[in-house]
Amino acid sequence: MQSYNSVAWAIASAVAIGGVTATTAMAQEEPMLVGPLWMLEEIVYNNDTMTVPDDPELYSIQFFEDGTLGVRADCNVGNGVFDTESPDFITLQAFTLAACGPDSLDDEFRRGLSDAVNYFFVDGDLLMDLPFDTGTMRFMTDDMMVEEDMEEDVVVEEEMEEEDVVVEEDMEADMTEPVPGLW
Repeated sequence: MQSYNSVAWAIASAVAIGGVTATTAMAQEEPMLVGPLWMLEEIVYNNDTMTVPDDPELYSIQFFEDGTLGVRADCNVGNGVFDTESPDFITLQAFTLAACGPDSLDDEFRRGLSDAVNYFFVDGDLLMDLPFDTGTMRFMTDDMMVEEDMEEDVVVEEEMEEEDVVVEEDMEADMTEPVPGLW
Protein backbone atom coordinates (compact mmCIF):
# COMPACT_ATOMS: atom_id res chain seq x y z
CA MET A 1 0.00 0.00 0.00
CA GLN A 2 2.82 2.35 0.81
CA SER A 3 4.50 1.78 -2.59
CA TYR A 4 1.23 2.70 -4.31
CA ASN A 5 1.16 6.01 -2.42
CA SER A 6 4.79 6.67 -3.37
CA VAL A 7 4.09 6.03 -7.05
CA ALA A 8 0.95 8.19 -6.95
CA TRP A 9 2.91 10.96 -5.22
CA ALA A 10 5.69 10.73 -7.81
CA ILE A 11 3.22 10.92 -10.70
CA ALA A 12 1.32 13.83 -9.14
CA SER A 13 4.58 15.67 -8.52
CA ALA A 14 5.74 15.11 -12.10
CA VAL A 15 2.42 16.38 -13.48
CA ALA A 16 2.49 19.42 -11.20
CA ILE A 17 6.08 20.27 -12.10
CA GLY A 18 5.40 19.68 -15.78
CA GLY A 19 2.34 21.94 -15.61
CA VAL A 20 4.30 24.70 -13.89
CA THR A 21 7.10 24.38 -16.43
CA ALA A 22 4.68 24.53 -19.36
CA THR A 23 2.86 27.51 -17.85
CA THR A 24 6.15 29.31 -17.20
CA ALA A 25 7.33 28.65 -20.77
CA MET A 26 4.07 29.98 -22.19
CA ALA A 27 4.26 33.07 -19.98
CA GLN A 28 7.79 33.78 -21.18
CA GLU A 29 6.68 33.65 -24.83
CA GLU A 30 3.95 36.27 -24.37
CA PRO A 31 5.17 39.87 -24.58
CA MET A 32 5.11 41.97 -21.44
CA LEU A 33 3.86 45.54 -21.26
CA VAL A 34 6.24 46.33 -18.40
CA GLY A 35 9.96 46.19 -19.09
CA PRO A 36 10.80 46.44 -22.79
CA LEU A 37 11.38 49.68 -24.64
CA TRP A 38 8.45 49.94 -27.06
CA MET A 39 9.22 51.91 -30.24
CA LEU A 40 6.55 53.32 -32.54
CA GLU A 41 6.28 51.33 -35.73
CA GLU A 42 3.21 53.09 -37.16
CA ILE A 43 -0.08 54.79 -36.43
CA VAL A 44 -2.90 53.55 -38.64
CA TYR A 45 -6.03 55.67 -38.72
CA ASN A 46 -9.45 54.43 -39.76
CA ASN A 47 -9.69 57.12 -42.46
CA ASP A 48 -7.07 55.15 -44.45
CA THR A 49 -4.13 57.35 -43.44
CA MET A 50 -0.95 56.09 -41.84
CA THR A 51 1.94 57.71 -40.00
CA VAL A 52 5.30 55.92 -40.03
CA PRO A 53 8.29 57.46 -38.22
CA ASP A 54 11.62 57.66 -40.04
CA ASP A 55 13.36 56.50 -36.85
CA PRO A 56 11.21 54.39 -34.47
CA GLU A 57 13.69 54.90 -31.62
CA LEU A 58 12.76 58.60 -31.52
CA TYR A 59 9.20 57.71 -30.54
CA SER A 60 9.30 55.24 -27.68
CA ILE A 61 7.65 54.40 -24.39
CA GLN A 62 8.70 52.22 -21.48
CA PHE A 63 6.35 51.00 -18.73
CA PHE A 64 7.70 50.33 -15.22
CA GLU A 65 6.54 48.03 -12.41
CA ASP A 66 5.54 50.96 -10.15
CA GLY A 67 2.92 52.23 -12.63
CA THR A 68 5.10 54.99 -14.06
CA LEU A 69 6.32 55.34 -17.62
CA GLY A 70 8.99 57.15 -19.60
CA VAL A 71 8.46 58.59 -23.07
CA ARG A 72 10.71 59.88 -25.82
CA ALA A 73 8.89 61.95 -28.41
CA ASP A 74 11.56 62.98 -30.93
CA CYS A 75 13.59 65.74 -29.24
CA ASN A 76 11.40 65.78 -26.11
CA VAL A 77 11.30 63.42 -23.14
CA GLY A 78 8.74 63.04 -20.42
CA ASN A 79 7.07 60.80 -17.94
CA GLY A 80 3.65 59.79 -16.76
CA VAL A 81 1.61 57.05 -15.19
CA PHE A 82 -0.47 54.19 -16.53
CA ASP A 83 -3.33 52.09 -15.24
CA THR A 84 -4.38 49.12 -17.34
CA GLU A 85 -7.80 49.05 -15.61
CA SER A 86 -8.62 52.74 -16.15
CA PRO A 87 -10.30 54.35 -19.16
CA ASP A 88 -7.43 56.85 -18.95
CA PHE A 89 -4.89 54.13 -19.72
CA ILE A 90 -1.97 56.59 -20.02
CA THR A 91 -1.63 59.97 -18.32
CA LEU A 92 1.36 62.00 -19.48
CA GLN A 93 2.75 64.38 -16.88
CA ALA A 94 6.01 66.35 -17.11
CA PHE A 95 7.52 66.90 -20.57
CA THR A 96 10.26 68.96 -22.12
CA LEU A 97 8.91 71.37 -24.74
CA ALA A 98 11.69 71.78 -27.29
CA ALA A 99 10.78 72.61 -30.88
CA CYS A 100 11.70 69.43 -32.76
CA GLY A 101 11.39 70.47 -36.39
CA PRO A 102 8.78 70.59 -39.13
CA ASP A 103 8.68 66.83 -39.86
CA SER A 104 8.48 65.78 -36.21
CA LEU A 105 5.71 63.47 -35.03
CA ASP A 106 6.15 64.75 -31.47
CA ASP A 107 2.67 66.24 -31.01
CA GLU A 108 0.85 63.45 -32.86
CA PHE A 109 2.71 60.78 -30.86
CA ARG A 110 2.02 62.38 -27.47
CA ARG A 111 -1.63 63.01 -28.39
CA GLY A 112 -1.99 59.35 -29.39
CA LEU A 113 -0.47 58.13 -26.12
CA SER A 114 -2.73 60.42 -24.08
CA ASP A 115 -5.80 59.26 -26.01
CA ALA A 116 -5.02 55.50 -25.91
CA VAL A 117 -7.94 53.57 -24.40
CA ASN A 118 -6.51 50.04 -24.22
CA TYR A 119 -3.66 47.81 -25.32
CA PHE A 120 -3.16 44.30 -26.67
CA PHE A 121 -0.48 42.21 -28.36
CA VAL A 122 -0.37 40.82 -31.91
CA ASP A 123 2.63 38.80 -33.12
CA GLY A 124 4.82 40.25 -30.37
CA ASP A 125 3.89 43.86 -31.19
CA LEU A 126 2.15 46.15 -28.71
CA LEU A 127 -0.97 47.79 -30.11
CA MET A 128 -2.88 50.66 -28.51
CA ASP A 129 -6.34 51.56 -29.70
CA LEU A 130 -7.30 55.20 -30.04
CA PRO A 131 -10.76 56.29 -28.88
CA PHE A 132 -13.95 55.81 -30.89
CA ASP A 133 -12.21 53.37 -33.27
CA THR A 134 -10.23 56.22 -34.83
CA GLY A 135 -7.03 54.21 -35.16
CA THR A 136 -4.30 52.07 -33.65
CA MET A 137 -0.71 52.73 -32.63
CA ARG A 138 1.68 49.81 -33.25
CA PHE A 139 4.92 49.41 -31.28
CA MET A 140 7.81 46.97 -31.55
CA THR A 141 10.50 46.20 -29.00
CA ASP A 142 14.17 46.93 -29.50
CA ASP A 143 14.67 43.12 -29.75
CA MET A 144 12.45 43.08 -32.84
CA MET A 145 14.42 45.94 -34.34
CA VAL A 146 17.68 44.01 -33.85
CA GLU A 147 16.13 41.00 -35.64
CA GLU A 148 15.05 43.24 -38.56
CA ASP A 149 18.55 44.76 -38.75
CA MET A 150 20.07 41.26 -38.83
CA GLU A 151 17.74 40.26 -41.69
CA GLU A 152 18.73 43.41 -43.63
CA ASP A 153 22.43 42.60 -43.06
CA VAL A 154 21.93 39.11 -44.53
CA VAL A 155 20.25 40.56 -47.64
CA VAL A 156 23.04 43.13 -48.09
CA GLU A 157 25.68 40.42 -47.61
CA GLU A 158 23.98 38.19 -50.23
CA GLU A 159 23.85 41.12 -52.68
CA MET A 160 27.55 41.80 -52.08
CA GLU A 161 28.41 38.15 -52.74
CA GLU A 162 26.50 38.27 -56.04
CA GLU A 163 28.38 41.44 -57.06
CA ASP A 164 31.72 39.80 -56.18
CA VAL A 165 30.91 36.84 -58.43
CA VAL A 166 30.10 39.15 -61.36
CA VAL A 167 33.34 41.13 -60.84
CA GLU A 168 35.39 37.90 -60.70
CA GLU A 169 33.77 36.66 -63.95
CA ASP A 170 34.60 40.00 -65.61
CA MET A 171 38.22 39.70 -64.43
CA GLU A 172 38.49 36.17 -65.85
CA ALA A 173 37.12 37.36 -69.20
CA ASP A 174 39.66 40.19 -69.27
CA MET A 175 42.56 37.80 -68.55
CA THR A 176 41.81 35.57 -71.53
CA GLU A 177 42.20 38.38 -74.03
CA PRO A 178 45.65 39.73 -74.80
CA VAL A 179 46.46 43.17 -73.50
CA PRO A 180 47.17 45.50 -76.44
CA GLY A 181 50.77 46.60 -76.70
CA LEU A 182 52.19 43.75 -74.63
CA TRP A 183 52.36 41.13 -77.39
